[in-house]
Amino acid sequence: MFFIDSCVFIAFYSAGDRRHKDSKALLDEAYNGELGAAYTSDYVLDESATFIKNRTADPQLISDFIDFVQNSGRMEILHIDRDVFASAKMCMEKYPQMPLSFTDWTIANLMEARGIEYLLSFDSGFDRIQAITTFSQIKRIDKL
Repeated sequence: MFFIDSCVFIAFYSAGDRRHKDSKALLDEAYNGELGAAYTSDYVLDESATFIKNRTADPQLISDFIDFVQNSGRMEILHIDRDVFASAKMCMEKYPQMPLSFTDWTIANLMEARGIEYLLSFDSGFDRIQAITTFSQIKRIDKL
């Protein structure tokens, strides 16, 4: 099982992004089923669509992105519930030195709750949370 972070989607939909080729390789593997069950979240979709909108100003591309995720048949969109929200908030307060956004903390807490081990992400900030026992199972993959 693996979780896809917004930075992978953003790089994929931004042809000029320096990680565009890496994101394409990661998403190709994800959609071929090579890596197992695929997950992302409603917060990641929101964050990705917002960045794609700001980078490209192409409304059709945003629609294509959302359709790609929703209709792929390969990815489950997890929703941030009260428990995950509260856990993410607690992590932000308890670990202010960690370079993670609130959405990043929701990802970590979803992964921990669901037993998801692999994170497709270019965000090296996730590497530091392995020092926290609760999140020690999370392994970031940024290229194949």
